[in-house]
Amino acid sequence: MKKTVGVCGFGSSGSSAVVDLLQEFNETQIFYPEFKIAYARYGLEYLERCFLIGIGNKSAIEIFKKTIKEKNLFISKHFNASKLNIDEALENFSKELVSSSSILDSIPFTAVECAEKITRKFFLDAHTKLNPHSPKFEGAAKKLISDILTTIGIDYEDNERNVLVLNQSVQAQKNIDNSFRFFENPVAIFVDRDPRDIYLFAKNFLHPRGMCFIPCDNVDKFIKYFINLRKSVKDLRKRNDVLFIKFEELVYDCDNAAKKISDFINISQRSHKGEFFKPACSRNNTQLSKKYAEYDADIKKIETELPEYIFPFENYPDIKSEGEMFYGGQSEYLQGNWSEVSTRSMTAKFESIMNKNKRRL
Repeated sequence: MKKTVGVCGFGSSGSSAVVDLLQEFNETQIFYPEFKIAYARYGLEYLERCFLIGIGNKSAIEIFKKTIKEKNLFISKHFNASKLNIDEALENFSKELVSSSSILDSIPFTAVECAEKITRKFFLDAHTKLNPHSPKFEGAAKKLISDILTTIGIDYEDNERNVLVLNQSVQAQKNIDNSFRFFENPVAIFVDRDPRDIYLFAKNFLHPRGMCFIPCDNVDKFIKYFINLRKSVKDLRKRNDVLFIKFEELVYDCDNAAKKISDFINISQRSHKGEFFKPACSRNNTQLSKKYAEYDADIKKIETELPEYIFPFENYPDIKSEGEMFYGGQSEYLQGNWSEVSTRSMTAKFESIMNKNKRRL
């Protein structure tokens, strides 16, 4: 595998659309489930901090392994045929890291966690700034990730499909370099979306279905939330290994958006055009202010406070929409099960994608 592409968003901002689009290129292999192993709580970044100070490595690793298995970081527990191999990969990772000579390795993880909270300001942060990373840990983490993905079906020896696409492998709110280190030749694509549509989509689609991660009960709270998230990636816009793209570009100017993405990744063989990403379906998730006129006052406030994020729909020809609003990738929606997004449907979706990957050989 020669390049790893992390497709990221800000929460309901359309990152799945880019993952769907990248499935249409011959050079890609797609891992669709969210792959948060690097930055998740008790993930690789946290584990490395414990490793750097040499306290409680064994306990910290056990918590890491438990997180992998129970917190659905890459839905491995639903691939029964792969479970033993993944367990073996985790055991090999543990053996690589744990030093039998450390008298502090056996400290219970709860004690490590409490000590970190107490000493973070005075010791841990200062220590990790002086010694920010461990080459040994980085190497072990890279091997663990490749072992996991190989076990589940990614072919690192495929020279034709040499671009690995991971969904949410880095996070906007954090230093992406801390996650980049665990992947081979990483780049990132950040997908954003018109704040008016995010607000109305959350208010009228997500919240009624119990998905309340975007504050939308008050427009002022939403605006503050929106701004704070975008501030976190301000410096990333200057980097050559990060691409920012608007969800609406994919919908209303798909060919040019696809070219912008493919040029960034250096791929060109879009032999499956229109099979995975359909602008007419995603059209349903845009220009929602026309559908929900009762929120005109809120929308005007968003337009006033966030003018630089407003997409100029008037500059693009409209397209006819197909279907209704949906959440997540289009595979679930097109199958008619978008309202039942579950581990089961996600697993079925992933298995379908991997089968299609194999058929390209």
